[in-house]
Amino acid sequence: MFWSDRGYASRVKQSAFPEYEPVEISLFDLLFRWLRGMEDDGVLAGTNWNGDLAGLEVAPQELGEELRKTMGQDRVSQYTDRLRMALKEQTGS
Repeated sequence: MFWSDRGYASRVKQSAFPEYEPVEISLFDLLFRWLRGMEDDGVLAGTNWNGDLAGLEVAPQELGEELRKTMGQDRVSQYTDRLRMALKEQTGS
């Protein structure tokens, strides 16, 4: 499950998941690590669920596409360049 705001996550934690702590992740990690891994695992992303555990479930690829649309092409290009650099460093090429 993902929330767009720490406050939302905290409210759901208190009502439904008191034993867990919300953790902030970067948009880059969400787009290029989490969502890709979730897609490979065949799971859905729950976004902004409430304390009653009601919310939207979407395919990771769909969520990524929607996020990229709202980011704007310049920021998407920056993130794509950052991903290329990270992959280059991993492979040593």
